[in-house]
Amino acid sequence: MRVGLVEFRAEVAENLSGSLNGCQGIEVLTFSSEDLSTDYIELEKNSPFNLYRTLSTNKCDVYLFGEESYLKPVVTGAVMALLRRIRFGIHLVAWFEDDIATRAEGRALGGLMKKIFRAAYLFVFNRSLFIITNSRKGAELMVRNGYADSRRIFPVLCGIDYRGEFTAGARDDTVDEFHILTVSNANFTRKTHGLFTIIEAFDIVAACSTATLTIAVSASGDRGNNNVEQVKKKIGSSAFARRIRLLVNVDNMKQLYRDSHIFVYHTPDDTSDGLPRVILEAQACSLPVIVGNKSGCPEAVSHGRTGFVVEGSPASFAEKIVELIEDSRLRNEMARSGPGWVETEFSWDKMAAEYAKILVSK
Repeated sequence: MRVGLVEFRAEVAENLSGSLNGCQGIEVLTFSSEDLSTDYIELEKNSPFNLYRTLSTNKCDVYLFGEESYLKPVVTGAVMALLRRIRFGIHLVAWFEDDIATRAEGRALGGLMKKIFRAAYLFVFNRSLFIITNSRKGAELMVRNGYADSRRIFPVLCGIDYRGEFTAGARDDTVDEFHILTVSNANFTRKTHGLFTIIEAFDIVAACSTATLTIAVSASGDRGNNNVEQVKKKIGSSAFARRIRLLVNVDNMKQLYRDSHIFVYHTPDDTSDGLPRVILEAQACSLPVIVGNKSGCPEAVSHGRTGFVVEGSPASFAEKIVELIEDSRLRNEMARSGPGWVETEFSWDKMAAEYAKILVSK
């Protein structure tokens, strides 16, 4: 069976194609407009006609469209109209309605754009053999909102290269000054609101400890920069603003993980995230994690073993942060458990095996 992986992010394309190739007799062809370190067939970026020609020339039994293609729903929808006879599936890494809201935000014809984007998504969904989400919560939302039949939706937890860039680091049993780390994508306004909760939680923690907070955000364009300014204002309103560090577009997240002692992450509602990979990266780097109970965040943590899942208020985050600061035994047990949990539950091989089951059945 020949499977085409179309426009996945570079890391996912390289690792997934390697693990999937040969699994249950599957032969993988990778199509990408990004430069990959593995064999791939080059696509022109944002060119539906080039995509049509390339897929028509390189025949596969089924194609799987990744996160770099579904984020361009109108283009993908146009290609699907041209390629009605091909068999394909969609891989969703986040809740697509959030993408629609982000694209339409602040635009004069925002309401019309939402309708167009939503129609394009539904056009693609209705013509797909299957839809893979990277969290069980995402699959549940697809069914609940009537976007697809439950028989065509499959949750497959994402993989991470725990053997490579993100690996376990040594942790001190005793720490004089605690460094708390959180991250967000400032290009999505609702995700940025999750940082406000973390900052309010830190105010509670800082009042009874010497802890510091580092906030690392990625941002681009006017929307991202405007949201960064909102985060700065929130930090400025904190009584402990001098102990909060804001970093924008960090190059070396691995070092930040290594320099921190506790990782916290919050997304404000079920539709503003998928299963955030940063939670897995933190655990792979031996950081105990504390996450809110929305979207796919609870699925990324072994509650009580590698970290805590809390209900999402500033007080709930603060309570568990203080508990980890004061209980070195628990903190270090969670730190030691994180890498094994990620290796067992979120390997590329496990992800590929789940993909293979779906692909072969179709």
